[in-house]
Amino acid sequence: MDKTRFRCKNVDKGCQRIAYDIKLKQIFSRYDVNKDGRLSKEELKNAFSELGSHVPMFRAFLALHHADKNGDRFIDIDQEEEMRALVQYAAQLGYDIEGGKL
Repeated sequence: MDKTRFRCKNVDKGCQRIAYDIKLKQIFSRYDVNKDGRLSKEELKNAFSELGSHVPMFRAFLALHHADKNGDRFIDIDQEEEMRALVQYAAQLGYDIEGGKL
């Protein structure tokens, strides 16, 4: 087995995952419609709707459960831990973003 080819495939997959996560973060950030730096359940519902969820309110509820680390019922966009948890939750659902489904 050519180890160089194997390594490149893994790097490509990692790069695809990073790009996918960045796109998810951009989508969620766009839905901060009141520009308060936080995502409410309603804003999350709208984002999950764009992503193609059949049950966006349920997804918003679960996203808050997974990512709201300080318990204020919002996802703070500038809080790295909360945004990372939100993106990880959404990424595991495998939404197709411009053909970038993982």
